[in-house]
Amino acid sequence: MLILADNENLLERLMLSLSLEDELGNERQLKSENTYNALLLDHQKVPFNLPSEGNGYLIVVGRDLTKNITDVIAECIHQVIVQNGNTRIFIGKTDVNEEDNVILQALLNSTKESWHKLWSQQLEKAVKLPESISRNERKGKVEKWLHNMPPVEMTLACLDDPKLHDKLCTFFNVKPIGSIKQIIDSMARDDTLNGLPIKPPALNWTPYPRCAEIQLSLKYSIPKGCLTEEMFRKMVSVAIQASKSEYEYEWVNGLLVREDVVKCTIVRNTSEDKKYNFIEISGRVDKEELDDDYPVPMKMVWSHLAKIIKAVHQFFDNEDKIPYISNLVLIGDIFFNNSGIEDRVEARSLDLMQCLSSIERLGKIVFKVNDRICSVNLNQVFPDIHPICDADLWKTRLITFNTDTEKKDPRIRCHSTSTAPLLSELHGSILHNDQSNLLGVAHRNRGRKVSFGGISAIPIHMFKTNDIPESSATEKPCQEEPTVFGSMAWLEFGNLEYDSWSFFLAPIHAILNGLYYLYAQSVFNEALKKEKNMCFDRFCLINTFLTSTLLLFPAIVSVASSQISYDASWESIDYTLVGLSFIYMIGMKYSDFTLSFRVDLRHFSILEHSKYFLASMGQWYLQNMAHATVYAFVSKILFVLSVIRFYLTIDLNENLEPSICKAVKYSDIKDKEICE
Repeated sequence: MLILADNENLLERLMLSLSLEDELGNERQLKSENTYNALLLDHQKVPFNLPSEGNGYLIVVGRDLTKNITDVIAECIHQVIVQNGNTRIFIGKTDVNEEDNVILQALLNSTKESWHKLWSQQLEKAVKLPESISRNERKGKVEKWLHNMPPVEMTLACLDDPKLHDKLCTFFNVKPIGSIKQIIDSMARDDTLNGLPIKPPALNWTPYPRCAEIQLSLKYSIPKGCLTEEMFRKMVSVAIQASKSEYEYEWVNGLLVREDVVKCTIVRNTSEDKKYNFIEISGRVDKEELDDDYPVPMKMVWSHLAKIIKAVHQFFDNEDKIPYISNLVLIGDIFFNNSGIEDRVEARSLDLMQCLSSIERLGKIVFKVNDRICSVNLNQVFPDIHPICDADLWKTRLITFNTDTEKKDPRIRCHSTSTAPLLSELHGSILHNDQSNLLGVAHRNRGRKVSFGGISAIPIHMFKTNDIPESSATEKPCQEEPTVFGSMAWLEFGNLEYDSWSFFLAPIHAILNGLYYLYAQSVFNEALKKEKNMCFDRFCLINTFLTSTLLLFPAIVSVASSQISYDASWESIDYTLVGLSFIYMIGMKYSDFTLSFRVDLRHFSILEHSKYFLASMGQWYLQNMAHATVYAFVSKILFVLSVIRFYLTIDLNENLEPSICKAVKYSDIKDKEICE
């Protein structure tokens, strides 16, 4: 258990009450560094961060239940809720009267009511939003925090009670207390922090960005007592393991990592508000330290910030009982679409759930400043990503590095890995003060960049793709082979006997069909941005309805003019196909839309030809190999081998989804009242 006390006098009073004596009747030492099952913490130090304790908290108080004491008890109640009722609270008071139980019960009820009110408001806020992935994720988390309210076991006893020791052992289900270790001395020095600095590095980090700096932050508001000191240190530890940066600085309330000109931090603020502790995950860069031809500074920041965000989110997923409210904080006028010089927006804090939901539904983020509608420049805030849920924040190509040399400058990643020896050679010349190759590169802040390495100053035009040997190129999967063999596997020249025009129009049809799917994706993306009630199913309904309307008259004419011979061997099959053609068309078009919108063009082509391949095999089986040919049989074998080769050479870590897939995902449940 953990003992929370104002001073050592109360602890001595507790020791006398517990009768900590050995077999000879001698008083045991108050402090023991080796063996202990109780801890002392001075909760009056500022700031006070509640530690974790499995059994529970023993709060030793004097004559009165002061405001400071009730705040500590409220934090302990929050921790009991986070621990799902596995932690208990025992309050030992020097003088106990009848009003104390009433005060403690009122405190317990008010803490539960404020907890219920807070998360009820957050749930109502999420429910009011239209259907979206972020909204559903947030709704599920808030419902868990709201409804999973465990019973809080809290009791009060007098320190002078002769049975106090037995009551403590029974209440906490522990063995008799042998000794007490004091981890907080009179100077409020916390030994558990292992001598960490109290302040952040002044030369590398300021509380607010400078004029030329821009910063993006994820701010988590956590009720006091829910995130203990041990939990925060674990969060910092997983962030350090994930970042693996060249410079790391950890202090009591945060962590700073630096890569080249990019600074990323995790900062805890415990004194800004009486109800919440704030955790900010920030990425900052100085625009003046970047090259002039770097128009999107956040591209460099996200490559490092995404790793820390992913690690922290995984921590919250493992500790899913810790509740939080998340906000997106943007500092810098580059993040906003400022049309005029006056009243420029330079900083804004936005609800993260609403931002992600707005990106999914509208493709933009807008907010109101006074009577003016402003918008966020998503190309500057989220380069290379289109986030519609929390997990999308670290799904960026910028986070992947091939070599340590490429880690220095994200722009170098666009080149082949064969440039690594050249980079190493240039880097070695820099280390030996041979900077003759860099003298011709104009840069206004070269003096500041040299201290952190000069690789980012190397001009990109030095590395041309023509200089890359072909042997060093990474083998890429070839999708042309399966498409060619798949087409040959389906080709039957016997069909020319009946309709030669089909043979000549087939390539034109294939080209028009491909253009049709690309145009449909573009139309759907634009409709999703402009039409508030648009969703994937509604788009398919409108598209297929228009297609069916245009083809209705030609279909009626075709059916009316078609005559099936009664002596045909496949009369029943022909009638079945003609009668069910409308169902086939509906299913085929919807299936094609779903597939073409969810995978990229290469995989769509492979899957499309696989469908025709299976259809051809089925036709051979039904018609007893009536139309089988040698070249079609060989093409089928080559098609299977080429498909196997395609999936063996493909990168398993590659994102197979097109950019439009995130807009389609789960959009069939968007706006239920309209799409049903």
